Amino acid sequence: MTNPFAVVTGAKVSKSGNKFPEGTHRVRVQACKLVDSTQQNTKYFIPECQILESDNPDVRVGMECSDSYGLNHQMGPANIKKFAAAVCGISDPANDDAEDRIAAYWSKVRDVEMNFPDVLLDWVSGDNPLGVLEVELWLKAEQRTSQEGRGYVLVNWQARDTD
Repeated sequence: MTNPFAVVTGAKVSKSGNKFPEGTHRVRVQACKLVDSTQQNTKYFIPECQILESDNPDVRVGMECSDSYGLNHQMGPANIKKFAAAVCGISDPANDDAEDRIAAYWSKVRDVEMNFPDVLLDWVSGDNPLGVLEVELWLKAEQRTSQEGRGYVLVNWQARDTD
């Protein structure tokens, strides 16, 4: 079987269910899933989270939110890489060695050698390692408008302290 996350290797990263509401939120990752969409003929990587803290007064603690990244969408692979970097405490996902650093970090966590796409495949496995480890992250969600005039939420994951 071909690893569906192979497309994330080499993704260019720029600095830039329930969708995350606007604001800065501390979340706990409950699970990551890989979902097939027959309508859009793609697979989606979906981090599912629970909000633990927010600067948005309209957001209640305990609210469950998710984001989705299409593997064949223009920014999908880059957004997955940014999420992966944040989980592994890497603040510069655009750096050329980010994928190697993500793989090295997660290989230590799981005590088995993994390459970058295999790390992502591990996260969507039935083992649910990010949920079991109760990984917490900060993110900033901002409402944006695409060039086509469609609204969307831009989620910027912030690297966690892994020490």
